[in-house]
Amino acid sequence: HGTNRSFEWLARLSTPDDNEGGAALAIDIDNAGNIYAGGTVFRDTGALRFVNDAVVASFSPSGVQRWVDVVPGEADEAARITRIEADGLGAVYATGTFDRGWLTTKYADNGVVLWRNTLEPNTGAIAVDQAPLADGGGAVLGETVQFDNVNVRDATLVRFDSDGVLLWRRDFSNLATSTEQAADLSVDAAGNFYVTGLTAENIESPHIPFLLRYS
Repeated sequence: HGTNRSFEWLARLSTPDDNEGGAALAIDIDNAGNIYAGGTVFRDTGALRFVNDAVVASFSPSGVQRWVDVVPGEADEAARITRIEADGLGAVYATGTFDRGWLTTKYADNGVVLWRNTLEPNTGAIAVDQAPLADGGGAVLGETVQFDNVNVRDATLVRFDSDGVLLWRRDFSNLATSTEQAADLSVDAAGNFYVTGLTAENIESPHIPFLLRYS
C-alpha cells in the first residue's frame, strides 16, 4: 500500500499436458479478487514440432491456480486468447484467434464452459476486442475477410445473447475495395455500440481513422 510496494507472490501456469512455454496476453480481476489470464501455450507434437494452444486460467487472490482450460490449436495456426473480462455477474468472457477465425468462450467463475462460439473459421479472420453486456450476452469486434478478395477486410461486430446464440452481425466497409482495421469497442449505458479503427481505399492507400455507432 502507499508508495512502498512489496513483492507478494509469483504464480506459474500448470496445464494437463505440461505445455512448454507460451505467452500471457490478457488479464482481468473479478469482484472477489480472483484473477483470470489468457494467452497461448506451446504443445510438443513430436519431432520438434510445436503447436500453439489457446489457454485461459484462473488464480485466487493469493496466487493459487483455481482452474485452467486449454483449447488445442491446429498445426498451421496460432491459437491464442487476446481479450479476457469478468462481467461482474459471475461470468468471464475470453476472446481470441482459433482455427484461423474468432473464438469466444463464456465461463462460469469456477471454470465451467457456459458456451463457446467460433466465427469465420479457416479464413484468416481476427478477433480484436469484446464487451460483456448487462443481459449476460456479449459483443465481439474483429476483422473478417471478403471471400472474393483476401486482401480486403471488413470491420465486423457481432452480438451474442446470454446462451451464446448469434443475434446479429454488422460488417463495415467504407468502399467496395477498401480494407478496414478494427481497433476498439465500447458500449454505453443505453446499449449503443461504438467501434473505432482505420480504413484505406485499397491496400496501398493511407489509412484514415473511423468511428462507428450501432444502436
